[in-house]
Amino acid sequence: MPAQKVITGDTDRKDFSGALICVEVGPDKEAFSVHERLIRNSSASFERALKDPREQSLVRTARLRKEEPEVFKAYIHWLYRDTIPIPHHDADDFEFDYKNDHGNFPLVKAYVLGDRLLDINFQNAVINAIWEQYRNKDFEADFDRWIEGNEKEKKCACTPSSVSITYAYINTIESSPLRRLLVDILVYDGDYDCLEGDPGRFPKGFLLDLTSQLIHRIRANKTRIPIQTTDYHIRSQSHDVQS
Repeated sequence: MPAQKVITGDTDRKDFSGALICVEVGPDKEAFSVHERLIRNSSASFERALKDPREQSLVRTARLRKEEPEVFKAYIHWLYRDTIPIPHHDADDFEFDYKNDHGNFPLVKAYVLGDRLLDINFQNAVINAIWEQYRNKDFEADFDRWIEGNEKEKKCACTPSSVSITYAYINTIESSPLRRLLVDILVYDGDYDCLEGDPGRFPKGFLLDLTSQLIHRIRANKTRIPIQTTDYHIRSQSHDVQS
């Protein structure tokens, strides 16, 4: 195994200066401590909420009552580590993996959180993670223990399910890059057999987007377009984030 890269450019240095703040998440107010400058540099939402100079209390507190602590933990992990954790995959626990959509559902929730926090870099990182998870060959191979040689079911198991897609369509706007990625995964790299049985479990908006993209594909005579995650990145920030 190659050694992990430990040297980075000076311009990539994270800013841990200043005090810690407390972020209370969820109805039970689970508390998280995070460097104020770090989270303000990344999230325009936190930057706006904490920039008021009149708030000079010793311990500053931000509240995210409607968010899930587990999803926020993934965000904090990314802030400090630049990686996004997902629930551990267990090839012997099909129910657990099904509930989490084999890692896709936590990632979709993470993207929605990034959208609410106005953190474009985190959203783009989640887009990369969703594609990485989908294309993970080692993960795909584990299905041999569940589905004996059924390639069609393996492909569908790796494709984001109606649970993840429905959550994305409920919690994002029509032009969301996340929606486009979920549609394009099925159009250009997925298996249409995943829609068999009960297509009604998918949101209407997704089916309309899927139909539109399929028509575009036919008209353009494109059999397959390699997906580049940067195509789904937000190109410029429309808000000011203090550096």
